Amino acid sequence: MLFPKNMTFQYFFFDTYPGYFLPSLPIAVLVGVLFWLIWLRKKEMPKAQKFWKSVFVCYFCGLLCMLLFIDFIGLLWYWILYHSESGMEFYFFEWNYDFRPNPETYLRNPERIVNFLMYLPFGVLYPLATKGKSWMRTIVAGFLCSVIIELLQPVIGRAFDIDDVILNTAGVAVAAGVFILVKNVLSRGKNCGDGE
Repeated sequence: MLFPKNMTFQYFFFDTYPGYFLPSLPIAVLVGVLFWLIWLRKKEMPKAQKFWKSVFVCYFCGLLCMLLFIDFIGLLWYWILYHSESGMEFYFFEWNYDFRPNPETYLRNPERIVNFLMYLPFGVLYPLATKGKSWMRTIVAGFLCSVIIELLQPVIGRAFDIDDVILNTAGVAVAAGVFILVKNVLSRGKNCGDGE
């Protein structure tokens, strides 16, 4: 057995921030690899673009796992590791919505900071996967992604929080801005080098 019997699986594996990430990682990687092998293998496009598309799918799948399906994934891992039912209870259709922003909590609450950090990869991977989408399109895509996920969370017993949408979108905007800025600087440097 992987863990001592007296150590509950949920406490050890899921009650920390890395605990939300680690159970989702194998599933996200598997989906990314399958996407490459099944969907992209015969597509006519550069290998670099295929790679970034697969990485984006892997990231997006991991995001969905952590934000929507983490309880079900916990149940799956419990069964894999312990070969028994976890006794976890699931609650659906809680319809818990919070539309009031609370910006004073953004820097004090670690969960708020995680909401910002979690969407930083979106701002880089989306333009790489979609072949150079603009800063504004990347932000709009990240915003829509965040809103859709947040709207689905009350269905699975979690809550919609407008602060999560704000911080998710801010993460996308900052990462996309830095990425596009660096890309433009490198492109100008390359063009200047070619002109000499």
